[in-house]
Amino acid sequence: MSKYFALTIGPIDDTISSARTTREMWASSYMFSYLIKKIIEEIDNHKGIVNIVIPNCSKVDKGERFGAGIYPDRIIGTYEQDNIASQIEEAVDNIIAEFARNIFNSLVEKGKNEKKLTYHLSFSSEEISDYLHKYFRIYYFGIELGDKENISETLYKYLDALELTPRLLPCESFPETEITVREKDDKKSVTERKFKLKVSPLRLFTDFVNDSFLFEDGFGKRKDARIPTVVEISTTELERIDSKKYEKFKKLNQNSISEAWFVPKNDNDNSEEEALNSLRREFKDDIKKYHNYMAIVHADGDNIGRTIKSLKEKNSNKSEYTLLKDFSGQLSLFSVNAAERINDYGGIPVYMGGDDLFFFAPVVSILKSNNERQTIFDLINTIDSAFGAIDLFKDEKEKPSLSYGISIAYRKFPVYESRNKAHDLLFKKAKKVKGKNTIAVSLQMASGHDVEFEIQKGQNLFAEFNKLVRINTGVDANFINSLTYKLDSQKKIFWSICRNSDQLDNFFKNNFNENYDKTQPFFDAIKKFVLAISGTYQWKDGDTDENTLEMQAKVMNLLYGALRFVHFLNSKEKESL
Repeated sequence: MSKYFALTIGPIDDTISSARTTREMWASSYMFSYLIKKIIEEIDNHKGIVNIVIPNCSKVDKGERFGAGIYPDRIIGTYEQDNIASQIEEAVDNIIAEFARNIFNSLVEKGKNEKKLTYHLSFSSEEISDYLHKYFRIYYFGIELGDKENISETLYKYLDALELTPRLLPCESFPETEITVREKDDKKSVTERKFKLKVSPLRLFTDFVNDSFLFEDGFGKRKDARIPTVVEISTTELERIDSKKYEKFKKLNQNSISEAWFVPKNDNDNSEEEALNSLRREFKDDIKKYHNYMAIVHADGDNIGRTIKSLKEKNSNKSEYTLLKDFSGQLSLFSVNAAERINDYGGIPVYMGGDDLFFFAPVVSILKSNNERQTIFDLINTIDSAFGAIDLFKDEKEKPSLSYGISIAYRKFPVYESRNKAHDLLFKKAKKVKGKNTIAVSLQMASGHDVEFEIQKGQNLFAEFNKLVRINTGVDANFINSLTYKLDSQKKIFWSICRNSDQLDNFFKNNFNENYDKTQPFFDAIKKFVLAISGTYQWKDGDTDENTLEMQAKVMNLLYGALRFVHFLNSKEKESL
């Protein structure tokens, strides 16, 4: 028998779901990873209370800063001392008290030095600590397990049950904080507005996270650095086309950023549009519709439990403890690798917890490393390649995969709604597809015309989809639109020939003879994508049963979704879908 320890922290989903800006969402996620790191340092590295098995970040360069949390919300380890509960309780209390002091000091400093607004805190460091003790859900336990018992499966089952334990969130009844907002009018004269607000210290801190101790922990010391806004992330491509032209926009956009979600916006404030207009003047025809859209991406590993079981069977000479620690260590290295690739693309990695990823990204960008233009789907392909290259997976016949939920939304769409959409796409659609390894996409247009589709990454379907998306830069958007409508009007004919290369060629030539020669690479890419779809979804000719009709609907929805996405990529800013 061996003694095992397990711990979980929350409420992560509830905290992230209420975030209104990219900086709040980053802070709401990162602080849980930060706290787990501090707990591990206290109970493993410093005092040796617990020997940590998961997460194993020992091979990650501790001095490296890439902006994302890599520590998951759970800890598993072994212990020997009998008074484990009291020691963990003391360690957690100390860490939360220190976290509260850091929040207090950060807010005090911010309240004094902020250019646009000042405030006087209505709560002390001790009151913040008391609130955080009530807010955070940190559950832990110790248990003895036999040598033949499944460590991860048993402990995770108990942790799952603990996380479902009902618990009331603390009533956010705080004294009023006095806020002073200073604004300049067209004549540069300054006016002040004063008001009072009841707000939790945690909510206030996540809004003012830029330049704080938490930001420094994620990114290191950077002068004037901050979490980019939605419009800054979505226009990363333009910055990499010409950083000098882009700098003017960044300065104007900085002035347009509301430093606090709770500050009522002045009715005459049009600074955000002024900043965007400067971008339009500088970049002109380089501005596309997609520069007004940002992607929020959630990813999760498929069949990880099955892979761990397979590793145990193949390495029966090794203890489960050793295998889990090695497995966790390699996932941590992948986390760093994935974060680096997202940063290179121009995205913002928020949480990189092994096989659990969460990040913001532009729809199209230019790689910093080699100046190559890529789409969000190229980035997915890059992350998948890194995941498939993990050493422990190389000998597996059925390698684990990653499924994704991608929510692409207009810049004014609420960030928390887009994040929740990505989460639902992943767990309610992509992970429900037989075989998983799927991307579920939602493109939420400003016009209200939403596009949704799922694409499985097996065989060569995703590769052909990527080629179709990449090949069409410069193809007239209106032509793509007319093509989509033509396919819809003749879908019965198209369905009957969609598995025959020659008949597809004839179909495109006969229906688009005026455009076929000029855009033949485009039609070739569509044909190969259609053939890949047909090879993925199997049916018998002449079938009219319910399953075949359902399959037909899926196939055509995927094709329409791909074409509408291509149309979106090639649309000018003012064009509708």
